[in-house]
Amino acid sequence: MIKACGSIVFRREKGKILFLLMKSRRWGHWDFPKGHADAGETEMQTAIRETEEETGIKGLKFLPGFREALQYQVDITGDRTESGLKESVYSLAESPSDNVIISHEHTDYKWLPFKQALSLIKFANSRAMLKHANDFLLKS
Repeated sequence: MIKACGSIVFRREKGKILFLLMKSRRWGHWDFPKGHADAGETEMQTAIRETEEETGIKGLKFLPGFREALQYQVDITGDRTESGLKESVYSLAESPSDNVIISHEHTDYKWLPFKQALSLIKFANSRAMLKHANDFLLKS
């Protein structure tokens, strides 16, 4: 199985929760920062490294008790060929700032309230995951 880990990043501004979405350079859709696990890394180590690499954000505060895993088939050719079942595991992390430095893998980013973020996300499983994250934050 192909393994990737990432983060649903949020910040609080004037009593509101804003979620970070990144626009993929390769695919053109909006999603959360994530990437492939390196050999020997834990899920959390991968999530921290990939989120920092893709957003430039350091000092994320990860919330215990939130873990979402998506499984789906991939068949990608090109620079990074991968085919088979892929599992992407996401943690929930609060950002200490709104400053984002996007990597070469993205063309844009946005901090958005829940409903606006939900409307930009293409894939149903990612929308469901954002809903779980929002519900988790509202209950905590």
